[in-house]
Amino acid sequence: MPDVKRVILKIGTSVLLDSEQRISMSKVESFARQIRSIKELSIDVIVVSSGAIACGMETMELSRKPKEMARKQALASIGQIVLMKMYMDAFANVGLKASQILLTHE
Repeated sequence: MPDVKRVILKIGTSVLLDSEQRISMSKVESFARQIRSIKELSIDVIVVSSGAIACGMETMELSRKPKEMARKQALASIGQIVLMKMYMDAFANVGLKASQILLTHE
C-alpha cells in the first residue's frame, strides 16, 4: 500500500446528531481527537462537514426542516457560523487549528 499523505473525511449531519437531534459537541470533540491521531502519523486531513442547516435550525429553534431552498440556505448561513465555532473549539482543545475553505464552481 502506498504511503498515505492526505485523507478526506466526510462527516454527515446524522453522525453529528445526539439522541435529541441536536449537533453534539462531544461528537465533534471525538472527531477532533481522531483527526489529531491521524495527523500525528504525518497525514494531512481535510474535513468536509455537513450540519450547517441542523445548527441553523437549532439556533432558530425550529423542529422541522423547511422545504423551500431559500429557507434552507438562510438556515445554512446561520448554522455555518455555529458549526465552524464548534469545530474551532474542539480542534483548539486538542492543539489543532481549524479553517474554512469556500468553494465555487469556477
